[in-house]
Amino acid sequence: MPFIDDYEIYAPLGLPEGLDLTPQNKEVTISQVLGAAFRLENPVVSLLSNKAFEDASKPFDPDYRPWDDIQGTEYEPYAERFTGARDAIDVATMKLQLDRELEDRKTVASAGTMGFLSEMAAGLLSPTSLLPGGALVKGAKGVSIARTGLSVGTAAASAALIDEMGLQATQQVRPVEESAFAVGGSFVLGGVLGVAAGKMANREFAKTAAQIERVLPATHDLDRGLRSLSAAESGTDLKLRREGVLRAVQSVPGIGRALLGSDPLVRTMMSDFRTVRETVSSLAEPVLELEAGEAGKTALRGFVPVETRVKARRQTELAGSLANLSRFYGEYDRDGPVGMIGTFTAPVTGKWGHLVGRDQKLNIGEFSEEVAKAMRRGDKHPIPQVQNAAEAIRRDLFEKVRRDAEELGLFKTSLTETDAGSYLTRIYRVEKINAHFGDGTENDLVKTLLEHFARKHPDRPSNELETDVRETVAAIKGLRPGESAWQVTTAKPTRARVLDVPDELLEPWLEPDIRVVASRYFETMVPDIEIIRAFGDLDMTEAFRRIDAEEAEQLAKATSDKKRQAIAREAKSGRRDLKAMKDRIRGVYRLPDNPRDVWVVGSRVARTLTYASSLGGFMLSALPDLGTLVGRSGLEAAFGAHSIVTDPKRFGIALKDAADLGAAAEWYLNTRAMEIANLSDPFSSMTRTERMVGEIGRSFSIVSGVIPWNAGWKTVGGAFVSSRMAKAAEAVANGKATKSQIRRLAANGIEPWMAERIAKQVTKHGDQDKNLWLPRAGLWDDQEAFTAFHHAMTREFDLMVITPGQDKPLTFSSEAGKFFFQFKSFAWSAHHRIVLAGLQGPDADKLASIVTMLTLGVLVSNIQADFRGRERKKGVALWEDALDRSGISGWLLELHAPINAATGGTLSPSGEVVSRYGAKYAAEGLLGPSVGITMGVFEAINSASRQASGTGKMTRRDIDRLSRAVPGNNLWWLLGTTHKIEEAMAAELGIDK
Repeated sequence: MPFIDDYEIYAPLGLPEGLDLTPQNKEVTISQVLGAAFRLENPVVSLLSNKAFEDASKPFDPDYRPWDDIQGTEYEPYAERFTGARDAIDVATMKLQLDRELEDRKTVASAGTMGFLSEMAAGLLSPTSLLPGGALVKGAKGVSIARTGLSVGTAAASAALIDEMGLQATQQVRPVEESAFAVGGSFVLGGVLGVAAGKMANREFAKTAAQIERVLPATHDLDRGLRSLSAAESGTDLKLRREGVLRAVQSVPGIGRALLGSDPLVRTMMSDFRTVRETVSSLAEPVLELEAGEAGKTALRGFVPVETRVKARRQTELAGSLANLSRFYGEYDRDGPVGMIGTFTAPVTGKWGHLVGRDQKLNIGEFSEEVAKAMRRGDKHPIPQVQNAAEAIRRDLFEKVRRDAEELGLFKTSLTETDAGSYLTRIYRVEKINAHFGDGTENDLVKTLLEHFARKHPDRPSNELETDVRETVAAIKGLRPGESAWQVTTAKPTRARVLDVPDELLEPWLEPDIRVVASRYFETMVPDIEIIRAFGDLDMTEAFRRIDAEEAEQLAKATSDKKRQAIAREAKSGRRDLKAMKDRIRGVYRLPDNPRDVWVVGSRVARTLTYASSLGGFMLSALPDLGTLVGRSGLEAAFGAHSIVTDPKRFGIALKDAADLGAAAEWYLNTRAMEIANLSDPFSSMTRTERMVGEIGRSFSIVSGVIPWNAGWKTVGGAFVSSRMAKAAEAVANGKATKSQIRRLAANGIEPWMAERIAKQVTKHGDQDKNLWLPRAGLWDDQEAFTAFHHAMTREFDLMVITPGQDKPLTFSSEAGKFFFQFKSFAWSAHHRIVLAGLQGPDADKLASIVTMLTLGVLVSNIQADFRGRERKKGVALWEDALDRSGISGWLLELHAPINAATGGTLSPSGEVVSRYGAKYAAEGLLGPSVGITMGVFEAINSASRQASGTGKMTRRDIDRLSRAVPGNNLWWLLGTTHKIEEAMAAELGIDK
């Protein structure tokens, strides 16, 4: 992307001898300081000196856009101040006003003590200063001293409030916080002065001080009130759109809390603590819309949540690196026989003999291992494509992340100063280290390190060396999931010294596959980097401190123990949910202490095998996805598709556009399927069994169509949605945007000022010839506009092709929850993105989405019945099946369907069981598919035993249960064959239909 100029100037600027460019302080006179102070702090003078918009009767110029005159200038940060400008004259006047205010502030600041005294004088000569005097006189006439102090303090605060309201109305750069502190300080200072004037006794002083202390929280209320006054301008209003409706649903006895309180995202977004809402807005990607979006405002001035930033980087840096690996492997595979390369390279690359002597090509796994070896050897390799891949992955991923980490101080020293010179993060094969720890064989890491250091440091005592080595290896063995091996092994000087050895020496104990190394490196580093950028540290200390402060503030105002308990529960819940979501973003939430425990490994293997035996019909079951795509893209999907289907050139541009914005990442990361199947675990122990089963899962994702479907629809749908957003940005720039367009952009973090910048890029670089606009974002030269558009599309991709995120219960992220609630994440995400989004406001897009999903649900029900040789459902039963297949019911039918199946259909209006549970064990809906499949197999075996002994007989359902346990049994393109095999088995065993 052309974000960097074609040239850079490295030479320093040479100055003529004797020329001094050091800024000189400008001397100011007393009259200048007094004038500046009175214009800043005296409301009367401030009003008289304000020249902005003097002619109130002047009409607005309908063709004038203030943004054109301030964009790219020093006035752009104050863009919101120009919203009331009626013509160019108003803008020019406003600029002069801003210039004078900024100059006045510099003048007062440069005057030091004189400036401070001038500001005090300007404030004291305000007409409102008489208010505290009156209160003091009343206090001197026999009123209690304590009451005098409070009276004077309150009067002083009231006077300051009136002054600050006037100053805020007549000044352009006065911060709201400054006004809040002025009012709060006036209360405290006025109270102290009132107490002193009343000549209080020590005892009375203590009593009054306590009273003042109890009233001080009111200043916090005032501060929050002043901040909320600016919320409409600054975009900090965090109230959900139509929150009243959501609150009403939440209050429904029995089910309300389940509908709107089952996941941490909605709980925190509807928290009674403003600080909790602010924190989650900075942390997690929102699903629901904010009320501020009606005015085009975003949460926290458009700050992009950490989760979105991590996802966007994952789509570009990690997926891009894996894409390059795949591309270079493709080039290598087409580059003629290996022997030709070996002929030229063998004389100088003897240590690569195992490669150049081959008479057949490396497979993708072997190629990936050679890339990792090259990256440990200065990115050099005799196979050009391996070397090119190593250089590209280092440039696009490892170097970017390393620079970010070093800039934030995550490491005490530069990573290039240690770790064998050619930096590649070390991921140790703990399984192999454990298997040979201390056995003295060539596979024993301790033995290898001891021999190396005995040669390198012959003068060091052997017992000292052995202590250092064993301590270091023990630290590696004790690595927790998600913990950086680099940080742990360099935590002590002795460990760092032991591992300051060439990578070639450690290579037998290091992860050999660059795909695993790159993914683990990204997931270990990038989430931490983005969290620290957003919150200052990994523990989010300041955010939690502010929540604590708000809790103390609310507790101080509570009038009963019941309210105080409720406040404490709400604060505790908010802190717990925020910490949990942070850990889920980092991939370490409730990870087991021992990832190599037999039950943990068994659970992961079982989930992968269940995935391969249950989602063969994914492409058919996912047809209702098109409904959500219609809902997100609207008419673009209906009329825009024609323009790319019939024009191969535009189709190619659309694919390139979607790839630049991250849609193609699904092909390399398979994020959606991994989230739906609860298989997303970047820090698994990767035992030999897990690797083998993992390959089955990856292969299944391709042959079942899971990856092509998800990547394809995110790509095609991305073209439709990006077109819709580009048109909305253009409408905003032209002043013709609808409320829906403004709200849609705001929900994706794009405020009107950014929409105008995006519109300029679309006009300059995009393809706007037909109904479907192609932004061609890869050509944009405004990096901030591209980043904003990319982040917006990152959110849209996962909304239009529902990909679970933080909108699922915390239980689902535990090891047990992943096992027992496998495949349930989709239903919970659909609940938020369809059901709750509908409660926020039905519109034509949502109606079109629901109708499309129901219609496709009917189609899926009929196709599945035909493939399996069963009768199609009819009437009410068909619509029940369609509702279940469509996903629009969220998780409600996930509870109803298995219970209904267990009772034989007595809980449904049709009296039938939905087809999705027709052949499943009834407990599967509550105990998870792995349990259901296992129980089904045992029951089928039991039936077969009874048939063999003559005490019972197998049924057709037993055949189904046995078939379900076979990976790939329900592949949609093999369903007909699978059905025939089942029929043959039934006939052989004498089982009737």
